[in-house]
Amino acid sequence: MNGGKALELFSPEKMIFKKTFFHKIPYKFQYHHAKVKLFIKDYFSGLARYLKNIPKKCPDKMFLSDQARGSRIKLGFPVKAKRKTNYACRLAGLALAMTKNNRERHEVVQDFMLANDTATLACEVPVYLYSREIGKFGLFKDSGLDFEEGVTGHIDLVQIRFGYIHLLDFKPEAAKEKYAMAQLFVYALALSTRTGIWLRNFVCGWFDEKDYFEFRPGDVVLGLEEVENDEMRKYIAPF
Repeated sequence: MNGGKALELFSPEKMIFKKTFFHKIPYKFQYHHAKVKLFIKDYFSGLARYLKNIPKKCPDKMFLSDQARGSRIKLGFPVKAKRKTNYACRLAGLALAMTKNNRERHEVVQDFMLANDTATLACEVPVYLYSREIGKFGLFKDSGLDFEEGVTGHIDLVQIRFGYIHLLDFKPEAAKEKYAMAQLFVYALALSTRTGIWLRNFVCGWFDEKDYFEFRPGDVVLGLEEVENDEMRKYIAPF
């Protein structure tokens, strides 16, 4: 990103918006003003609106229920995540070198990437789906959870890269992670619903300083749901 252009738009002390949500535990939501203004354009403008409005419009009561947490959902997936090379691993390694406190790992990685990675727009982004929205997807019927209170979560990192919105979770020992796909898939559905951006425009991934794994949430829907022909374009990636 052009640092001079960013500084023309926002002073250093106002470059990053911060708000801590107390959703049982503190979550430090942040987004980068200049990146949001410079990089989110046209069809993706719903993402910018969501990031700017969520501090005042977040339905906080939903986030206080254990039943509604997206991290508790377990699904059988028709697709496998692909191990890839990603710059996020190197950034995580650089960030983690600055702390020896395991409790600080998530926050250190998020702060470092938001400040130093051009693609990273926001972190700890709260997302949610109401019960009626979840009910549109039959794939959740065998998840073993009651969605009467909806479902909620917090996305570690939101990026825009190569024409896609990337949702990333930092997971220590990423190669051993079992539930990241289900968690990220729900987050993608939620952010797609909240922003009006079709799911085909999302990519999900989890990582640590050594490994990175990626999948497309649209492929998951197509593998688990019977989708009408005129609806398939919402899930098939354009390129």
